[in-house]
Amino acid sequence: MIPLAVLEQAWREFFFTPEPAVTVAAFRILFGVILVVHGLLLWPHASLWYGPQGFLPYKQYCQIYGRSRFSVFHFLPDSDLTARVVLAVFIAAAVSLSLGILTTVSASLTFVLLVSIHNRNPAVLHGGDDVLRIMAFLLIFSSAGAELSVDRYVSSGQPFVGEYTSPWVLRLMQLQVSIIYLRAGLAKLGGASWLNGSAAYYPTQVQEYRRFPLPRVLINAFWIRLFTWGTILIELGLGTAIWVKEFRSAILLCGLAFHLVLEYFLNLQLFGWTMMCCLLLFVSPTDLMSLLRLAQ
Repeated sequence: MIPLAVLEQAWREFFFTPEPAVTVAAFRILFGVILVVHGLLLWPHASLWYGPQGFLPYKQYCQIYGRSRFSVFHFLPDSDLTARVVLAVFIAAAVSLSLGILTTVSASLTFVLLVSIHNRNPAVLHGGDDVLRIMAFLLIFSSAGAELSVDRYVSSGQPFVGEYTSPWVLRLMQLQVSIIYLRAGLAKLGGASWLNGSAAYYPTQVQEYRRFPLPRVLINAFWIRLFTWGTILIELGLGTAIWVKEFRSAILLCGLAFHLVLEYFLNLQLFGWTMMCCLLLFVSPTDLMSLLRLAQ
């Protein structure tokens, strides 16, 4: 049996042993860019999604959802101008987060506005939006501004100093990403089309999602089964084997290739880019520090 003291020591080392803050800082930069793009994609349709004459007018929203979901829209005039102002402030906050300007404040404002925008019209959300909200929330408590930020430059005169911080928030982010992939892989094991190897074919035939058609050479039983079962293996690997140091690089490359292939064939908005950004959380901070020192 494992002594309790050993488990406690392992827990403390996993969550609290200081390590370079560069990984979560690099994630902050790319994640902020994704949030900016998210806001810009919503901007042309702000009135449609959030305006009084749009898809879900505020009065109808209250009838369906009441006020059980927090949103700054509850406290502002119901108008097209309000929708654009909220989106504009959100985009500005996301830019500030990416640059690392008053990082904790920027992360907090970004999270509040992101939740407000999503809760104003839940009918247009998808799983990727859930990931955005969770990661935006966790960034508030992280050391994301300790490196590669305007905050760092103002305090020390250089954007990168190799600072070590407690990684407990990074670990929570990593666990969240790992759980997402593990649950996705396990869920597929309960689907008949996934087990018989045909599931990967069907999404590529939905016109609303298809970006480019599958090449004819790939439309046969061998390749479809390979893609189907390969998806399950990659997702399960990203949920489990990614925690094994010797396997991590190979698993990350497989995950990156997986999302790039999906991005090529299917139009999934920002979902693939969001998940590829989240995979950055597993990149060794030592490797990132080496790259940054080479660039200096």
